[in-house]
Amino acid sequence: MSQELFNRAYLAIIKQGRPARTESRMCFYRHRDGTKCAIGHLITDEEYLPEMEGYGVQKLYDRGLRPHLDLLHDLQQAHDQSSPDNFIPEFKQRMASIARRHNLDVPATAL
Repeated sequence: MSQELFNRAYLAIIKQGRPARTESRMCFYRHRDGTKCAIGHLITDEEYLPEMEGYGVQKLYDRGLRPHLDLLHDLQQAHDQSSPDNFIPEFKQRMASIARRHNLDVPATAL
């Protein structure tokens, strides 16, 4: 399950090509421009509520994902802490570090 969550978040962000944040750098699970953060890509349309915005993953993932909260937190940080000026390279570097920490593989299609 950890590898699946990692792959989904990683590949979705790479495909999206930019962060889900305002110009003032405030991050969103789902931004009004249609972008999503790493965790936003893991939240289904049925699960998503605008009230989720502003809360960390520990508040969002009580539903069967508690064993993965450390990974989810790391995914959120990879998105939120990557510089908008160099977003994709920094995001990839952070995700590679997360993969090592959690004994996961970086998807070959994302290299």
